[in-house]
Amino acid sequence: MRPIKLELENFTVFKGKNTIDFSGLRFFIIQGRTGAGKTSIIDAMCYALYGRVPRHSRENIHENVMSKGTNRLRVFFEFSVRGKNYAVERFVIGGRPGVRFYEGGKQRDIRMNDIPQIIKRILGVDYDTFTKVILLPQGQFDRFLKPERPQQRREILNKLLGMDTLLQKLSEIIRDTKRHIENELAQVETSLNELRYATEGELERIEKEIKFVEDKLMFLNSNKKELQERLKLAIQRDAIKRELFECERELEVLLEKKHEIEKLKEVIQVMEEASFYAPYVQNFKRLSVREEEEKRRLKDLEIKMIRLSQEKELKQKEKEIYEKEWKNIDKYDAQIESLGKQIENVKSALERIEEKKRKEKELEQILERLTKINQEILTLQERIKKGEQIVREKEEHIQTLEEQQKLFLEYAPIKSKLDDVKKERQIFEKVLKENENLEQNLEQVRIQIKQKEEEILAFNVYQIRLHLKEGDVCPVCGNVVGKLPIEEVQGDYEKIKKELEKLKEREIELLEKKAKLENLRNNLKRKEEELANLLMGKQEQEFETEYERLKGVSEELEKEKRILKLAKEKLEKLKEELNEKLKEYSSEEAKKERLKLDILELEKYLRDSGSEHLTVQHLEALEYKLKNLRQKRDEIRRKYTEISEKLREIELKEQEYITMQSQIERNIGSIREEKAKLSKDLEPAIRKFNSIQELEKYIKPKEEIEAQKRKWKITKIKLAYLCRDQRNSKKN
Repeated sequence: MRPIKLELENFTVFKGKNTIDFSGLRFFIIQGRTGAGKTSIIDAMCYALYGRVPRHSRENIHENVMSKGTNRLRVFFEFSVRGKNYAVERFVIGGRPGVRFYEGGKQRDIRMNDIPQIIKRILGVDYDTFTKVILLPQGQFDRFLKPERPQQRREILNKLLGMDTLLQKLSEIIRDTKRHIENELAQVETSLNELRYATEGELERIEKEIKFVEDKLMFLNSNKKELQERLKLAIQRDAIKRELFECERELEVLLEKKHEIEKLKEVIQVMEEASFYAPYVQNFKRLSVREEEEKRRLKDLEIKMIRLSQEKELKQKEKEIYEKEWKNIDKYDAQIESLGKQIENVKSALERIEEKKRKEKELEQILERLTKINQEILTLQERIKKGEQIVREKEEHIQTLEEQQKLFLEYAPIKSKLDDVKKERQIFEKVLKENENLEQNLEQVRIQIKQKEEEILAFNVYQIRLHLKEGDVCPVCGNVVGKLPIEEVQGDYEKIKKELEKLKEREIELLEKKAKLENLRNNLKRKEEELANLLMGKQEQEFETEYERLKGVSEELEKEKRILKLAKEKLEKLKEELNEKLKEYSSEEAKKERLKLDILELEKYLRDSGSEHLTVQHLEALEYKLKNLRQKRDEIRRKYTEISEKLREIELKEQEYITMQSQIERNIGSIREEKAKLSKDLEPAIRKFNSIQELEKYIKPKEEIEAQKRKWKITKIKLAYLCRDQRNSKKN
């Protein structure tokens, strides 16, 4: 199996989409730090092929290999086996796994459970063999070295070496042979069973047949051995014939090349002889190259000298043209200086004209500002006059309000007294209403008390009478008791006594309320008399109306004072603004006078200098003329200088070329002398090879000559051996 491409999405440490391309690799190593994902790459291949990973159990395999925090997984593995491409794609979306299988780039409709069997058929190994031998997971290398069962290592090796298929076929042959033998044995047993009931004649016939078969078997065995020996000899003969045929064919090829071999020997001798002259040829070639280079340099130099001469002639003609103008350069300078002075005078005059216009415009602006300031001053004076009138009115109104406020302060204690009286009246009315039947209730309580006292007196009399006899002295009146009444007093003495006590308490309570009511009436009367004295004949309603009116005076007074303060501040600001405007008016008036004087002076200057009617067009015309003169002068100066410099450069270059020409000619002479010496040394080789070029063809490196020698020797030896083998084969 050869991996081609592996695509991972959310597989263990490989979050997101990742692709590994193995297509251009014949051999590769996966390396990296711990936890980088090396094992995960192999796990992904195993997962794609078998849907399992060695380091995770089959339960919840998808959850174990899916990256944390993701809800989908995809692994696509493309590989080739014996030149045919396959691919397996496993994915998990929303917890549901799926698989796709591709063969030759086309998807095949295969169930998930059938994929492992198809992979086993393609690779020739199942999951256990793949993970024990091919994969060798991390930390499980000893699974192959230490198998669970002794036979397991042999089973794995058989699968890897392809022996399991052979063993399977052998097992099938053995089973078929066994089945055939068992069938024959059954036939023999059937025959033996039939012989139990055979006659003597049949037994003799069968014995003869058996003897005939045994003789035939012996004959066949002897023929078999003879045939085997003959077959062995035939095989050996065929092998010798094939070997002889190959030798003859190779010998024929070598014999055809015998002339080439002999020629190769001559060529090697020539190459060895030519190699002696290799240093001389190299020097001769080097000198020839140098000579050609020097000739090319000389030719290039001659062309440059011709061009330089032509350029010098052109520059001299140009110099003659500009030389006349160069002599008049002082006149150009004088004209330029004169025009410069004229331009300065015109500029000065135009500046004065512009200044006059600017000052006239400034004067107009000042006059406008003076008019505006004057109007603002009049407006401010009017506003100040109105403000002073408002301040006077506010001060008079405040004075009136202060007098009313003073009266309000005098009314304040009277109002407080009136409020107390009103409160006392309310309290008295309330108490009076609460004690509306006070007198009646008090009279009733007193009647009840009198009744209860009479009842208690009757009880006391009855008690005294009980202790008196006729003839006793009465403790009350001191008379002698005569005949005593005989009626009894009815009722509970203690109860009547308690009721009497309650009635007396009620009487005291009512008396206290009566006293309080009288006290309130007296206080109210006294306060009303005091209030009447304070009101001095005014009615209470009239006083309260007047008080309420005066009450708003205080707020109005504060408001008017604030308004007055603001009015004074505003009036003060207006006065300050008026002062500023007056100062500004005075300043602008002074500027106006100065500008008038400046304008008169400028007009006088322009009249005296005759520059009244100058315009910018005059200045532009002069500047244009000056610019043209300067450009012409500068162009003459630049061109004349450039041509002179160029002629000097040409002359220097010309001298340099002459020096170089002499040097190159000397170099060529020297090279030709050296070549003449080398030609004498190479004269024997040139006579033999006709030319240096032919000689150069046979000059080869020492290593190549040695290789040709070895080739020639090996071919000669091989030819000798083949001839010998051919002779031996023919003899045999």
